[in-house]
Amino acid sequence: MVMPQLRVPSLAPGHSIFQPETLYDLRIAPVDAIRAVNGVSQGSGEVTNIQLRPIVGAMVYEISTGNGEAHLIDARTGEVVTVTEQMAQAIARAMMVDGVNVASSTLVSAYGADYKAGPLPVYRIEMSDPPASVVYVSARNGASRYTNRWIKMREAFEGLHSFDPVEWVTGSSLFRKVLLLLGSLIGGVVALTGYALALRRV
Repeated sequence: MVMPQLRVPSLAPGHSIFQPETLYDLRIAPVDAIRAVNGVSQGSGEVTNIQLRPIVGAMVYEISTGNGEAHLIDARTGEVVTVTEQMAQAIARAMMVDGVNVASSTLVSAYGADYKAGPLPVYRIEMSDPPASVVYVSARNGASRYTNRWIKMREAFEGLHSFDPVEWVTGSSLFRKVLLLLGSLIGGVVALTGYALALRRV
């Protein structure tokens, strides 16, 4: 909690998502995007959410359905957008300043020591900057998550508080929770014992 937040010079500064010029070319209404989704999914799954958002320079409708699926529809053409490895790399490059390139990219389909939680599958995009930036891009909807060497160190220290290394080593979430509960009980008993001894001396 007291570790400083370090600025990453290779990260591009944030900017407004909805610029007027990006909206002029939109030709597809939300209802048309829903029809396009029904066409590719044979009408299965009730639409639960729809939002307009940018992705690598284009505006897309992200449509979520009740069966847990997410579909991307180009708001200019009405075509279905698929998140490919090349698109994931473009998303990662857009998050960085000019001159930072993609060092490697892999498709992650299961949790491991480096990727412990979040959507699956994701593209793991390693960048060429000194902080060893990594961008995870969801293969389902193109949502991205950023991390680097320093953030990983912070997360490792924070994980000690909840016994995360135990789960990393054993692969058992239940064992970690049992140890965490046992440690909490022992700490509570020690605190109460100390309080009782202090009262006896009064």
